Amino acid sequence: LRERNSRNHPWSRCAARSILMHVYADTSAVFALCHPADPFFTVVNKRDRRHRPQLFYPPWLRFEVRHSLTVHRGYEEGEAAWRALLASERSFVGVRENWLAVIQLAGDLSAQFGGQVLCGGMDVLHVASALKLEAAEFWTCDANQAEFASVYGLKVVDFSTAV
Repeated sequence: LRERNSRNHPWSRCAARSILMHVYADTSAVFALCHPADPFFTVVNKRDRRHRPQLFYPPWLRFEVRHSLTVHRGYEEGEAAWRALLASERSFVGVRENWLAVIQLAGDLSAQFGGQVLCGGMDVLHVASALKLEAAEFWTCDANQAEFASVYGLKVVDFSTAV
């Protein structure tokens, strides 16, 4: 729990204490959070500003986001997105987890539902990560990923419906 100073905080009458929410944002959501030309930039940033969650950031998410943004470097918005990611990474939650167990869970999920919902291998890995990390919410800009995550009971914030 993070306590707020009731004299200085503008919402002190609403909440004397707040719970820090942990969110798993997939690659599409983290990319949108950083890249001003992404069609979901505004809606993802609005939710991020409203809730100020801690974002889980496992190694494969870091790789996939950095790879995606590297492809967009070389022009002004791409460079701005890269700088935004580097600045944001300091606040993301680096987690220590039994990653082999996460990969095993991803394999189990894929075997169970992989053919019923359209999603890629990394999508399954993101859902498995969110489940293992017990994320309060799962953010995505991909309708197929949102459907797959909801099958497993994750509280999904599907930004693809907002644009």
